[in-house]
Amino acid sequence: VSICVTVTSTPGRAPPLASRTNPVICAPPTAWAPATAGIASASFVAETDAALLASDDPLRQAANAGTPLTLTSLVLEQGATTITGSGSFTLDSARKLNGKLQSEVNDLDGLLALLAAPLKLTPEQLDGARTVIGLIGGNKPGQPAKVDIIAKAGELYFGPFKIADVPPLE
Repeated sequence: VSICVTVTSTPGRAPPLASRTNPVICAPPTAWAPATAGIASASFVAETDAALLASDDPLRQAANAGTPLTLTSLVLEQGATTITGSGSFTLDSARKLNGKLQSEVNDLDGLLALLAAPLKLTPEQLDGARTVIGLIGGNKPGQPAKVDIIAKAGELYFGPFKIADVPPLE
C-alpha cells in the first residue's frame, strides 16, 4: 500500500497550483506495511496553511515553520472493522512525523486480528493488548474502543503499542 496525498486548493481559499511541479507527497510502501496491513479502504480530510501550497517544497516549509496538518476526518476500513479519528500532525526538521490522532475502533478484536500477523503478536500479547487498550481507553464491552494513534519522531503507536516506523516524508 502506498500512502500518497495529492495537494489541491479550493478556489478563493489558497493560491493556485500552477507553479507547483509535484503536488503529490508520498511515503514508500515499505514505510507503512505494518500499519496498513489488511486495510481495504482509507479516506481522510485534512487542513493546513494555504501558504504551503505555494511552496516548491511544502514538506520542508512545513517542517521549518512547524505548520500542523489537521486531519478533520479519517476512516480506515477492513471488513466489519472501522477506525475513525481526527487530530493534528507536524514534521520535525528531519521530516519525521509527530502528533496525535484521537481514534475510535468499532471492533477491537477485529483490529487486533488484522495487526497480529504483521506485528508477529502471540496470543498472550493479543490478550495483553486487549486488556491495556480497554484500561487506557475506559472502554466497555460492546462499545467502540477509543485509542490514540501517536507519532513520535517517525515512530507510529496505537495506544502504547508501536506499530510502525515511518521514514522521513519526501
